[in-house]
Amino acid sequence: MKYPHIYLPQGKLTWFARKSIPADVRERIGKGPTFSASTGKQGAREAAAVASGLVLEWSRKIEDARKGIEREDQSDLARLAEEYRKFRGKPLDAAGAAIVLDVLRFGMTRFGGASLDAVDAALSDGASIASVTTVAGPKAAQAASKINETLGLATPFLTHLEDWLATLENRKGGVGNEKTLGQRVQAIKEFAAAVSVPMEALSGRDVQGWLDAMTNKKNGKPTDAKTKARKLSDIRPYWKWLQSNDHVSNDSNPFDNRVVSNGFTDVEEQEREVQSYPLADVPKLWERAEMETDSILADVTRLAAYSGMRLGEIMNLKAASLVNDGGVRSIAIVGTKRKTRASKRTFPIHSKIKDVIERLEKAAGGGFLIPSDAKRREGAMSKRFSRMKSRMNYDERYTFHSLRHTVIGMMRDAGVPLEVRNRIVGHEDALGHGNSENFDKKTNTGTIYGGMAGLSKLEIMEKVLVYPES
Repeated sequence: MKYPHIYLPQGKLTWFARKSIPADVRERIGKGPTFSASTGKQGAREAAAVASGLVLEWSRKIEDARKGIEREDQSDLARLAEEYRKFRGKPLDAAGAAIVLDVLRFGMTRFGGASLDAVDAALSDGASIASVTTVAGPKAAQAASKINETLGLATPFLTHLEDWLATLENRKGGVGNEKTLGQRVQAIKEFAAAVSVPMEALSGRDVQGWLDAMTNKKNGKPTDAKTKARKLSDIRPYWKWLQSNDHVSNDSNPFDNRVVSNGFTDVEEQEREVQSYPLADVPKLWERAEMETDSILADVTRLAAYSGMRLGEIMNLKAASLVNDGGVRSIAIVGTKRKTRASKRTFPIHSKIKDVIERLEKAAGGGFLIPSDAKRREGAMSKRFSRMKSRMNYDERYTFHSLRHTVIGMMRDAGVPLEVRNRIVGHEDALGHGNSENFDKKTNTGTIYGGMAGLSKLEIMEKVLVYPES
């Protein structure tokens, strides 16, 4: 039809305009299935021009009616939720059960499109909420969502945001710093967009997962700890308001006591861009060096794999670096250029590199354990390793330092406490401490707590630093 919104009634000389009225707003508008009115025009083109204005007006009435229904629905939902809230977490008496039934009826008839008779018939069978909502047909999911939301079983995180903001506006002096409030709202919305868990089920694990996955939008790198801490601070007031208004439990705050550095120390955080080598691939590195007749590079690779030493530390090892610490043959790192105090440390020699160390010590005399004629010893060895790993098809994310990252990851995965890890690999913790009070500062015989209670550093290294045989 050329002009879909006009028609010529039988026996009439002028064209009429018409528009269907959706079933969900007919009762509110107070009309039948259609709007209809004469255009006063006998020509179809002129009538269509008049009809377009009428149709626009009718469309606005439909939209206004629908908005009015939505406001009433939300008001009814809020009322039912408020009535039900006093029963939450307690055995339902007859009054509480009646409210639940009202919520089910309202949700399935209003949002599911089911008839009241069908809903009551389903409820009389004593079925579960999930199965009862099936009478709503294709809109069952929407109905179930509204029901769960009203009963406090699946409330979206932003549901009460506007109510919270209204309380801030009603305070004496307004909301305060507008920029700060905007920042808070943005953080809340960012969290809601990233975490779809209902507020009733929200846990510290959900929040921690959000923090751990957070990246800088400009460069794609992990977000710094300061920014993460600020976002948590921005969200907490909203959550505390939810608690004070009984929207969520007062038992705990999932935004408190979160790790903003993703569980890594400050130094480790800086090194996160470096990828760890798969454990099965580590032996292949020194085997490849041996195959290419570079026994020195093979030795250097083994030393790193079984100690976590940095390349610079390995290249600076001398006979004087080998000490007897509490009866345990150990390596003392003393002369590095690292800025951290924790890099100065002593740790035991793993049995897998004991023979390598003895051979290198015997050949070195009083010089460096790793022979090199290069002026820049560390840089030259780094290039040798880089060329070799490139021939093994490793990209730029894998470096010699990746071996150290592999060692640290093995210790972390095995549950080696952070303070113990620090003393072995030479990292500072977040407070700048590299030593552990659980260890004797002069020997390797101190013990740790937890799943490795009673083990020395040597026993830990022997137990954790184990690679598959190729």
